[in-house]
Amino acid sequence: MVAPADGGVPSVELLVAEAARCLAADDAAAAVGALAAAAGRDPEYMPLHFVTALVAWSLGDVAKSLALARDCHERDPMNGTVAEVEHVAYPVNYACPNIIVRRSDGAFEGVSDVMSPSSGAVGG
Repeated sequence: MVAPADGGVPSVELLVAEAARCLAADDAAAAVGALAAAAGRDPEYMPLHFVTALVAWSLGDVAKSLALARDCHERDPMNGTVAEVEHVAYPVNYACPNIIVRRSDGAFEGVSDVMSPSSGAVGG
């Protein structure tokens, strides 16, 4: 678990950031532990709910993930974090594995499986 530089109790922000790092390192169990500790500090902290949604998605609980992400967006739809992330990357169902990303300039770029017969069907 992460500890602040001063040796005190980690803040909710630090714990949520640690959970995100654990998730990026494919360590969902450690991410869940950090999120549980963060929830004990401030259960209403929105980034806690958003990272929890990402962890739920990675664990295959799509319904919970979508409900948490939607709740974050409904609570604060234009706060500059959730609203900007909401439609940035999405899988293309008919050509796996694919991910298409919308850059800040509005252009699309991504990766597609060249063996998929529908890979060329992604349009911008």
